[in-house]
Amino acid sequence: MTNRPTLTAIVCNRNHAAYLPRALAAILSQSPSFDQIIIVDDASTDESVSVIQSLGKEHPNFLFIRQHEQRGATISAAAALQKAEGDYVGWFAADDHIMPGFTSRALALLESHPGLGVIAGEVDFAQADGDGHVTREYRYDLSADRILSPEEVFHWMQRKYLWLPAYAALVKRDLLLQLGGWLRELDWFSDWYPVQMAAYMGGAGLIASPMAKIYENENSDGQRGRHTPARRDAALDALLNLLNRAENLEFRRKARAAPALIFVPFSYPILHRLIRRPSDWDLMVAILCMLAYNFTRHRLKRLIKI
Repeated sequence: MTNRPTLTAIVCNRNHAAYLPRALAAILSQSPSFDQIIIVDDASTDESVSVIQSLGKEHPNFLFIRQHEQRGATISAAAALQKAEGDYVGWFAADDHIMPGFTSRALALLESHPGLGVIAGEVDFAQADGDGHVTREYRYDLSADRILSPEEVFHWMQRKYLWLPAYAALVKRDLLLQLGGWLRELDWFSDWYPVQMAAYMGGAGLIASPMAKIYENENSDGQRGRHTPARRDAALDALLNLLNRAENLEFRRKARAAPALIFVPFSYPILHRLIRRPSDWDLMVAILCMLAYNFTRHRLKRLIKI
């Protein structure tokens, strides 16, 4: 592919020395290769630094950022984004791994449709403390890779939720910077917002194969964020405040017309926040109408079967 878009992979690590070889090997073995690989170590206290230095010493496109004070994954990713040079950027987890063929499939989509906002693939899930066996999966139910225009992304979301997994995604860097990168106030879902927004702004390429394996851990930062009420509520309020900014009102309008966009990722806690925000009751009403419609349709299907 001549003059192909350049790709940057970002990995933020905190005490994942045991998993880093798997994650980095998956990135380093991609063909075509990533043009830049940025690893940020967030003041690890295990053997992470020596592992990173050992794996990266023979790769000239490898940039290591070492933080001596813990700053958190979102701030670490923001530091890496400032150094990113690729046309498209992926933020990948140190304890998960991407699949072979990720860059080749992504670049094939970009060759036919330059300038897409985001490329995302399907994902497999496994237990972090298990044997790697796939316990559940997320699929697009497509027979082949597919391009969605911004309008088609919206129409898809009106039918059902379109998850664009951040750990199996590449986002156009210009759009990512325009959106402010990964926003700290969004906490554990800071990667969700720019991926969704980039799809609505520039369209999406869907890879109809698993492009990442995610190892689920009940003690992960994301799980703690979801199950810590004060932290969860602060993040959801930050999201709603973001949707009310003047530059985001079109996206907010689409969220009202396709309420699965904000209900499916956050479930009933988002309703609890909306109840306390009269200025956002239009979003609450849209979600409640969607839930009532889905409930009625489900009941009617059961009655027809009876």
